[in-house]
Amino acid sequence: AEESIQLIVEDDGRGVPEGAAQGGGLGLLGMEERAKELGGKFTLSSELGSGTKIEVWLPRKVIV
Repeated sequence: AEESIQLIVEDDGRGVPEGAAQGGGLGLLGMEERAKELGGKFTLSSELGSGTKIEVWLPRKVIV
């Protein structure tokens, strides 16, 4: 399997409303598009009142 780099950003804040990555601002959508352009993966999991977790995986060859 190809080696990858994983970045996790997590908080215990208010959470993000469902669909926030698809509409409104460009921040989350831009992160997702850039990860995919580099051959990686972007996931966002959130529950209102329980915080948010963003995970990004990028192929190591892109980083080095």
